[in-house]
Amino acid sequence: MHRKSKEIEKRILKAQLNKGGSMIILIGTGCPKCNVLSQKLKAKNIDFIDSNNIDEAIDNGFMSAPVLKVGNEYMDFGTAVKWVNNQ
Repeated sequence: MHRKSKEIEKRILKAQLNKGGSMIILIGTGCPKCNVLSQKLKAKNIDFIDSNNIDEAIDNGFMSAPVLKVGNEYMDFGTAVKWVNNQ
């Protein structure tokens, strides 16, 4: 297995171990709000995976980024900030 593949596998496993075993994915474009949410997650030591799969967000009814996915729950920016602040 390649070094990069092992690093990705470790990040996925670490993200899955967050908050009761729910994988946390930040779907974003690198916009200012995406960066704010990313920094808030890091400040709370919440491991997550960055994704630019905007189609996933659109398929789930979101029309703007970022979208935070925790387990099977998708959250818009405002809801995600509240969720992070409560962790």
